[in-house]
Amino acid sequence: MMNYGKDSFVLHPAVGELVTALPTIGPAGDGVDWAAVAADWGVEFPGDFKDFTSVFGAGTIDNFIVVGTPVGDAPRPGPVRLRDLTPDRQANEAPSGPGRLIWWGGSGDAADFYWEVTGGAPETWPVLVRSAEGGFTGFDCGMAEFLLRMLGPRERRPLESPRLYGAPDSRFLHWREEAALPVTADPWEYLDELYERNELEEGLPEGGLVVFDDL
Repeated sequence: MMNYGKDSFVLHPAVGELVTALPTIGPAGDGVDWAAVAADWGVEFPGDFKDFTSVFGAGTIDNFIVVGTPVGDAPRPGPVRLRDLTPDRQANEAPSGPGRLIWWGGSGDAADFYWEVTGGAPETWPVLVRSAEGGFTGFDCGMAEFLLRMLGPRERRPLESPRLYGAPDSRFLHWREEAALPVTADPWEYLDELYERNELEEGLPEGGLVVFDDL
């Protein structure tokens, strides 16, 4: 089995697909000392997450989906970042869920994305989505595949919303790039037209979130 995210030039397949499906607004990617992270957290992180961090880093998709970082000293560029993925805040939190959960991202509809840390290899950790109401839905895939599904055909998306656009329209913005923008700059201008188009095509209620069961 290929050991993705472990000093390899071969990207995890789902991250490789994301490179094509998800253009970035400006430079992206973070360098992380994964040995130090493993020591801090007491676990190795999945290879797809390591590769995603290397290529994309911590940031936001379409001003809607946030992906965090396991490094605790990254500053917040703005309210779109729900919270940092840090050991003292999230590593031991298991809100109403089975086993240890680690938060890795979230959405503008107040959904939180977790891994369920099972006894198996990190590559087998399923993704759990916690809705604003507190219920959990499980998805038998890694975080990169989860994001790829969210950018794919609507019938395959774990979450649906008028604010979720998908390939080829979606864009990723790294927190560093967002933090460096002038106050008057709006990197999300392209979303206005897409939002109106999605509402007309789908007829979904404004701000509506639908979670589809997977497991």
